[in-house]
Amino acid sequence: MGPERESHLGSAAEEVSQSLPGEQRVRIGRMDPTTGNPATLAIEGAPAEEGNYVARALSHAQAVKDALGFAAEQPPEFSPDPNVQRASSGARAVHLQQLYKGIPVYGAARTVRFRPDGAIVESVGSTVTVDEPRKVQPKVTVEEAVRRAAEHVANPDDDEWEQTDPFGQSLEPVGVDVSGFEPHVTAAFTDRPELPSVLEPGPFGAEIKANLIWFPLQQLTLAWEVLLTLGDYDSQYRVIVDAEGGEILLCKQLVKSVLGRGNVYRVHGGEDRQLVQFPIDLADHGLPIPDDLAVEFPDPWIEESSAVGNCVFAHLDDIGPTLDGILSEETVVFDPSDPVGDDQRILNIFFYNCVMHDYFYLLGFREREGNFQRDNLGRGGFASDRVDARSFGGEVRGTATMATPVDGRSPTMRMGFVSSTGRHTAFDSSVVFHEFMHGVTNRLVGGAMNVRALEDPQSSGMGEGWGDYVACTINNSTVVGDWVVDRPTGIRGFPYDSDFPDTFADLGTGRYVEEHSIGEIWCATLLEINRMIGPGLGVQLVVDALKLASANPSFLDMRDAVFAALESRLSSGQLTESEHGDALAGVWRAFARFGMGPGARSDGAFLSGIVADFTLPPGIEPLEE
Repeated sequence: MGPERESHLGSAAEEVSQSLPGEQRVRIGRMDPTTGNPATLAIEGAPAEEGNYVARALSHAQAVKDALGFAAEQPPEFSPDPNVQRASSGARAVHLQQLYKGIPVYGAARTVRFRPDGAIVESVGSTVTVDEPRKVQPKVTVEEAVRRAAEHVANPDDDEWEQTDPFGQSLEPVGVDVSGFEPHVTAAFTDRPELPSVLEPGPFGAEIKANLIWFPLQQLTLAWEVLLTLGDYDSQYRVIVDAEGGEILLCKQLVKSVLGRGNVYRVHGGEDRQLVQFPIDLADHGLPIPDDLAVEFPDPWIEESSAVGNCVFAHLDDIGPTLDGILSEETVVFDPSDPVGDDQRILNIFFYNCVMHDYFYLLGFREREGNFQRDNLGRGGFASDRVDARSFGGEVRGTATMATPVDGRSPTMRMGFVSSTGRHTAFDSSVVFHEFMHGVTNRLVGGAMNVRALEDPQSSGMGEGWGDYVACTINNSTVVGDWVVDRPTGIRGFPYDSDFPDTFADLGTGRYVEEHSIGEIWCATLLEINRMIGPGLGVQLVVDALKLASANPSFLDMRDAVFAALESRLSSGQLTESEHGDALAGVWRAFARFGMGPGARSDGAFLSGIVADFTLPPGIEPLEE
């Protein structure tokens, strides 16, 4: 990307502005150095208009296509997520997946944002230019692509044998024997451009899915996207196979390393159990109670008399039993006799997942946003996707994990022992809360139908940081996993207090090339925001920003999404001018403290081109020492 490209797009934006109705104009903000196209396209003068958000987003993307970097002969193809994300302020976001000839372009998606009054305010994300027509003629069959993907996953690189999870336990690759494996298609949808196919599992843990996708290299490359599951969701991989020559273009691990009463550990297994009413009172979540809740909320946690409910099915192992309670005076009571046994683990993982479901419901992660429920109770979204929460009697790969598919399919949570301490992750709320948050971010960032929205290095790192952030926010703590590993500093390098030593400037250096470490800087920043403006407003801004974010955001993209969420609360009347000014100053101080001031830069969501800025914008003064 050079000055000529920026000049060309600037001229295109001027021409687009002249063609728009009324006083509307478009203005290019930040550029995406990986595509050479605008990462942010602001819209000025758009009229307030309620409704028709998806149709308006598509119409807008088509109207501004030249400013977005589409080639002259390249049609602006997008597939919209039908679920419109709504922030607590009333601001909305529509997520669009870029297509070319009806086939998704990997990593190319835009988010069109609307103010609370319905006016389009900007679009953010990534678009890929196709200068020359590309043919849809895969030379590699889907069966051959799956075979090559299977062989690649079955023979991991040498460095994969040396990896450990954040708890210090081995992440030895799950073995799979693909000798003699002949992929066999059981269903093929040949009427769709991306040729989605389902194949027999063979030696894998679930049916294999594959489809065509465009992969942006030096030029747009047609490829097969293959989804392979090992064991019972021990591991899951997305493998991109070149449809021309069969080379492996990408391989990415997807699994991320919980009326009645229950006797549960509220925070962790080092405390006494407490007999708690199910569901807990909404006031106990420490959040404001929204005015738009259904009158019957909180919904019941349990169905009949077991640790099975609308938002979670808790049980032992992969297909083991759940926990049955005892009916007493029309109330189901769960009171395991062994405080550290199998039944207690099932109960605690059930309790933690239900707490998180209601906590995030209050923050706006509901049915239409892709939350986890068996029955959506007529409130929108796709149902049949409550959390499948599994407690294991031994270690599991990754120690504690969460795998989250698209809306309408259940995420799988797996909790196991930490061998060095003999303690179980199902008894540590910070661990379960962290894993649950993976499900929330996977559903909200880029929309509930985009399963590739947190894959770039900064993006996946923030996925880990968000998990730590919500665990620390709920527990009013500065550490994660301290009880389960029996270490005061927990499972991270430093406590998340005001003395956290590293910043945005350290990304891509030292240990800050690994996603959990990258996430520490993001979590430390968000907790600093909490300290500046209070955790109630802080966590609401974080969740609203997730909804407004484009797919595969950088730290700076998410910084800007937080400011967009804050601005929406002002324009909707949820904050006064004075409250907004105080919060704006506090958020800027937090970001500047960690090197994400107004002049910070990076090469998109990658770890190159990092330029930190510790200064504040004009008009905002640092706090006095």
